Amino acid sequence: MNFKAKPDNTKFYVLAPMVPIPLIWHETPPPPGPTIALGRIELPGYMENPYIATKIGMSEIYYAQNYRWAELIGPNIARVLAENLNAQINSTVYPAPWPSELKRDYDVLLSIYDFIALEESKEIVINARWLVREPGTKKLIASAEALHFSQIHGGMKNYNNIVMAMNDALVVLSDKIADSIPKKEAVMPAEEEMEKSQDSGSQEVTI
Repeated sequence: MNFKAKPDNTKFYVLAPMVPIPLIWHETPPPPGPTIALGRIELPGYMENPYIATKIGMSEIYYAQNYRWAELIGPNIARVLAENLNAQINSTVYPAPWPSELKRDYDVLLSIYDFIALEESKEIVINARWLVREPGTKKLIASAEALHFSQIHGGMKNYNNIVMAMNDALVVLSDKIADSIPKKEAVMPAEEEMEKSQDSGSQEVTI
């Protein structure tokens, strides 16, 4: 009797960040942004499953047995958001876990309540809330939330289309998070600052 192994048709996916930094700078790079620690992201329970999920109707969750995440989805989302923020505001973002001695300007705590493909509307929904705090003092700097829908182009039978739309949704989310983070004031070079000081101190006298 000849037993033949069934072919494994499983496909594995990861979420990906936006275009590389140099491609989104129009002229010169922006000034260095703040250093940010991104806490462990809270996710809905259905996202902890390694199979990619879609939502049918209001309540049914369908897991595609042959389409899986190639890594834990929480750290994957954190890495993508960190890279997006690095590009959007020229910041340095450290996803959890970060070194205990890390010197940083802000902590960002993010909860994602929904992040899934909707079968009926052919969209990705992402619903999230986040806090921006000062480390140490825990002073609240900002509290915001976002609800966004990204269109799935090309249909849902191709799971690459779903993942691409999820990437688009993360770009929108990271952009909204970036808007809630205070920007660093540009540091004036020493020579330019000295010249400005001299100019302000000098007065023109007319005789």
